[in-house]
Amino acid sequence: MDEERQKAYLTLINSLFNSPSGKANSILNANSVLIDAGLVQTMEQVASLMTEQGYQNAADFLMNVACQLSEIISSSRNVTDRTVDEGESLAKTKQEEYLIFLDQVYQATAQSDSNPQVVYPLLAENLEKLNDDFAFLLRQVIIDTLTQVEPEQAQSIAAVIGNFSDLMREFPQGDRASNLEIAIAGAEVAATVFTHDAYPNDWATNRNNLAAAYTKRVRGDREENLERAIAAHEEALQVYTQSQFPTEWARTQSNLGNAYSDRIRSDRTQNLERAIRCYLAAEQVRTQEAFPYEWATTQNNLGAAYWNRIEGERGQNLELAIAAFQAALEVYTQQAFPEDWARIQNNLGVAYRDRIQGEQRANLEAAIAHFQAALQVYTQTAFPQYWATIQNNLGAVYLELEQISAAISSFRSALEIYTPSAFPLECFGTGQNFGNTARACQQWADAIEGYHVAIEAVEQSRTWAITDTRRQEILSGGIDVYANIVKAYIKTNHPDQALEYVERSKARNLVDTLSSRDIYPKGNISETIINELKRSRQEIVAEQRRLDMIEQNRSSSMGQLIGDSDSWLKNRTRLNELLQQLNHLIKNEIDPIDPSFRATQQVKPISYSEIETLVDDRTTIVEWYICNDNFHTFIITHSSEHPLVWSSSAEEIQALMDWQNEYLQDYQQNRKQWIEKLPESLQSLAIILHIDEIINYLPSNCDQLILIPHRFLHLIPLHALPLSPNTHLLDHFSRGVRYAPSCQLLQLTGKQLCSDFNRLLAIQNPTKDLGHSAVEVKSIQNCFAHTDTLIENAATKAALIEINNQDDGTREVIQNSQLNLANCVHFSCHAEFNFESPLESALLLANKERITLGEIFDLDLPQCCLVTLSACETGLTNYKILSDEYIGISSSFIYAGSPSVVSSLWTVQDVSTAFLMIKFYQNLRTVLSVAVALNQAQIWLRNISKKELQIWIAENQIQLDATLSMSLRRRLHNLLDDDKPFQSPFHWAGFSAVGQ
Repeated sequence: MDEERQKAYLTLINSLFNSPSGKANSILNANSVLIDAGLVQTMEQVASLMTEQGYQNAADFLMNVACQLSEIISSSRNVTDRTVDEGESLAKTKQEEYLIFLDQVYQATAQSDSNPQVVYPLLAENLEKLNDDFAFLLRQVIIDTLTQVEPEQAQSIAAVIGNFSDLMREFPQGDRASNLEIAIAGAEVAATVFTHDAYPNDWATNRNNLAAAYTKRVRGDREENLERAIAAHEEALQVYTQSQFPTEWARTQSNLGNAYSDRIRSDRTQNLERAIRCYLAAEQVRTQEAFPYEWATTQNNLGAAYWNRIEGERGQNLELAIAAFQAALEVYTQQAFPEDWARIQNNLGVAYRDRIQGEQRANLEAAIAHFQAALQVYTQTAFPQYWATIQNNLGAVYLELEQISAAISSFRSALEIYTPSAFPLECFGTGQNFGNTARACQQWADAIEGYHVAIEAVEQSRTWAITDTRRQEILSGGIDVYANIVKAYIKTNHPDQALEYVERSKARNLVDTLSSRDIYPKGNISETIINELKRSRQEIVAEQRRLDMIEQNRSSSMGQLIGDSDSWLKNRTRLNELLQQLNHLIKNEIDPIDPSFRATQQVKPISYSEIETLVDDRTTIVEWYICNDNFHTFIITHSSEHPLVWSSSAEEIQALMDWQNEYLQDYQQNRKQWIEKLPESLQSLAIILHIDEIINYLPSNCDQLILIPHRFLHLIPLHALPLSPNTHLLDHFSRGVRYAPSCQLLQLTGKQLCSDFNRLLAIQNPTKDLGHSAVEVKSIQNCFAHTDTLIENAATKAALIEINNQDDGTREVIQNSQLNLANCVHFSCHAEFNFESPLESALLLANKERITLGEIFDLDLPQCCLVTLSACETGLTNYKILSDEYIGISSSFIYAGSPSVVSSLWTVQDVSTAFLMIKFYQNLRTVLSVAVALNQAQIWLRNISKKELQIWIAENQIQLDATLSMSLRRRLHNLLDDDKPFQSPFHWAGFSAVGQ
């Protein structure tokens, strides 16, 4: 067997093993040229070897694929000489129908001399058969037929199939992706006869046709498709020389230039230079006199390449682009070629907008003239998408000319077409431009209008299929849009709506973070509904991937108007239907049982009226929101119709950012200095945040405070901010100071009611390096009627959860009985936060195992009242990336079902942590409030004297091991009886109560 082909077989087999469930057929279709008896034989050999090595499941999978391929190959020996036996399976019956259809297509193509008016009606009547199965069958049947006929007949058959391939490439109906796969299959079949040596001219034609199909291909990797297209064009040029085939040579050069312009692989600068060389070469044959239309097309392409060009001086490149576009207008007149004329007018408008040479105002006015000329053809009715693009371009130019009203009018017009559901990326960009323009001149109502529609687009973008690059473009840009609309609502004295958008931005962050995971609803959801949810998700993902490829094929160079808006909207119809079906399933079958599930699937805004219900007449919420130019503090009380807002100055936001940099730098690089400076640092922060002033806004009877930080404030013990000498924030609220990641998650904790508080599950020192863990866990066990403890090696992942990998590629997380029954789960262990991928943050267990944040989101903790994370840095969030600013381990346990979580903000000290945890659980037996129990324990630890501490240890019979005893003796050494050994906030302030 050919060595290269054998390697290709093994590569394909490896791809099958690594493919997601259900994707094997797609991989086989993409590599159908390899499907033959040799592949089947290789699969059988590999399967036998895997059986010997003990990988029986993998061997069975491969043998199943091999058997199916063998059956298909053996059943496709001729085109029409087959009958359907009575006992034949439905699959074989369907295959027979495809074989008959293939014969009909062949005859129609051959007898009509490839006339599309004859062939296309036949295809239109059989759209359901134009799919991947037909492409696969076409390849196998024709290749097998060609090996059994005489060379002359083979040539005739290959010619017909090649012509059919050309027809399929341009067929306007059916599924575009499948049509192109059939076209590629036909071209590759024809190539087995029309080889370079035997039929050079036909071979070169086939190479060009194949390149055209790969350039437009929807399936597969866009980068690889373009590489195949370039290779095929360059192969065609081996035959199509300028001297012998000037017309074909020029056409190939032009198409090759297009491929290099779009090329993803290799250096962008060099690709554009190659494209320019190709266009200039094509001009040698495609002169204005001999081929006027083709010459004008080349001029347009050349102009676009010069506009994008990286090499050379930017100003000169733009002059070359303008000259090329203007040259094209010598042929592209409005009367003869109105659409081409309008496209060039738009391109000239873009080029003049960016022009460096000449007087700027004159250039901008020329750009407006060209854009308005294009609108004579590209009307809203006839070409809605093109019209909207030009309106957006006009808005940008009017803005540069400081014609604000005209700019806003143009942006608003563009948004008539660029709706969030139809064109999310374009809608986002235009809406943001609209909002920014209005904000710059303090037209706040208009700014809100623009930002609102941009946010709608941001929140739609997760459900619409756009490329990963464009999705990230929207998501990162969305951060500023939320901040700007918050500012606009504050400026218009609508603080309630400002707060709603603060919350909405956090809801979007949660949904975006969880979008890569198949989160499933909790509670008594039937297996039928779960399977329906899985099926719906799989169909949506498949459709999104299909549309992603179509999106990649839409040219975006210099904002040119390429593609038809109607067909683009039509392409999205199926995805829209699938999303509606999923929403219907969630609304009718899941919401009644698990209403919180929807919050992980789509942005579900929380209204201010709902936020008000989260506080009683003695509770206040204080929520911060940090922007680039200032920060805002929202104060929500039960009696206020609207939240109060305190906004900082530009100098104060700068002071806050400077404080953050110094605080985090000390923590990361000089821990000793950070500890020493902590009291002073918190005092400075209290002044910057105007805590005294904020507290004065609170009702006099307020005795409970809920803090909702933003960005890096999640990492700060705000409850320890000093208010006056010797008092801190937590001293002033008898019902406690607690935290929440957002009002929406706070609302979720209110729905998670605890039946009792009697059963403890403790995870004790799984890494065997926590000196305080044994003392801590042993002491808190006395506070519970029932305890289960996983000590050191026993604290494995398997003892807590099981991961079931489903056949469809999804993962199911199942907690074990101890975790299921626990009212309180106490983790005395290490944790790590992954700043690059927050969902990979984890609690560390025995044997170097990890339970990740993503897996915690999958848990269902119906009996849990409290999760305590007595581990270092379990309260961290990703302050480095704004969109992940509150996605942490605490949030994941709240979503999993625990209404309260206690976590740490830094690397805590072992002795003080042990004492704090013991006192916390002792308090919890009487006060039954997590926040109050923790706050009282912190105040106790802060204020306890050396003598009082020694008495407490003796009274509670706390048995310290040798390491902790030595650590405690060092701390108490040289202290007087009335001295307070744990007075520093470092010892008592590091834990916070999140949730209820």
